[in-house]
Amino acid sequence: MSRPRRVSVTAPDGPASAPARPAEATDPAVLELARRIRRAQLRRATVTVALGGLLLFGLPVLLLLAPDLAGLRLLGVPGGWLAVAIAPYPLLAGLAWWQLSGAERDERAPDGTDGDGTDRDGTGRRDDEVGRLR
Repeated sequence: MSRPRRVSVTAPDGPASAPARPAEATDPAVLELARRIRRAQLRRATVTVALGGLLLFGLPVLLLLAPDLAGLRLLGVPGGWLAVAIAPYPLLAGLAWWQLSGAERDERAPDGTDGDGTDRDGTGRRDDEVGRLR
């Protein structure tokens, strides 16, 4: 039984060309829209990380500063354990939901509207140039 001959596969000879960019990727309005989405998402991510850090590091500090909270018992379980081992998870899940829903809303309507053409402040105005692209 003969095996097929092995062939080495290489790139074609000659200068490598850069992949073509879609025309819309170089449109200034689209680039500004991408920048606006990125800024909004980075702002929300920064707040999320700060709140998560405050939650995770703040609970132990709170228990250190208020030892009476650690002495409380619920169903025989010390309050300190509940505060550090159980309480953060629903709060972190809520924080994750807030981050994700905000990022999705920013992607859906990055021009400051709710996606239906009305401003988030309820005025119904669309003042920016990028909003006219939609």
